[in-house]
Amino acid sequence: MTIPLPKIYQDGSLWHRSQSEILSEFELARLKKDLEDFMNINKGLGTVYLARYYLIVGDLEQVNLLLDDAQNTYLDDPEVVGVMGMLYNYIDKYDRATEFLSQAVSSGLSEFVGSLYWAALFSNNKELQNRLKLEYEDALASLCRENPLNITYDAVGLFYTANYILKSLVVKVGKLYFNTPIKITTEPDEEAFIAKTPDFPTLYGFGDTEGEAVDMLLEDIENLYFELQEDDNFYPDFLAMKERFTQIVESAE
Repeated sequence: MTIPLPKIYQDGSLWHRSQSEILSEFELARLKKDLEDFMNINKGLGTVYLARYYLIVGDLEQVNLLLDDAQNTYLDDPEVVGVMGMLYNYIDKYDRATEFLSQAVSSGLSEFVGSLYWAALFSNNKELQNRLKLEYEDALASLCRENPLNITYDAVGLFYTANYILKSLVVKVGKLYFNTPIKITTEPDEEAFIAKTPDFPTLYGFGDTEGEAVDMLLEDIENLYFELQEDDNFYPDFLAMKERFTQIVESAE
């Protein structure tokens, strides 16, 4: 007798699509139900997968509550530990990410090497970066070759994990923290790329690669935020963007 795969693992599932697409509100509601059903099959993975869902919809309080639950209960499962580390990357807790991802990689789960490199990169842990390059050169090089952006070692952790978890949702831009992720899309423009966001439709980023275009857009978003804080002597379009910032910016360093 063949036991069918859980719904989230089936081809074309919302779970798979959510790793590379922005789902509609209806689809997100269905995905949440699928994940809650999956928790009846695998409580540990279900908990961290559900935390990832809450990260997508911007509920960081629920993300932290579920990660705390997983940390207190499911540390004997290396895959759960690895997914926890990936999520800690996304909420900028790189020391915690390094701890959990190191455990997962040490347990033989090399699929988490890219995420661990990202944690080492953003925590400026040069020793770990160099060790990973030596011990997992083939795995990291493979990630670089397979990624359509032809990324380098210095970006492999960032883009590999971003493509795997959130693709185009951003919760932090420079010194700004958002209470709701902003959506970033890219599209080719002759021999270059354009990055844009529906949250600020008049802002664009341009670059020879998708990464460069996104970086330019995010830099413009951050600069505009601080310029608009000076006073209210702006044209209506800019005042509308200032109001949007007020709605979605949780804090600014």
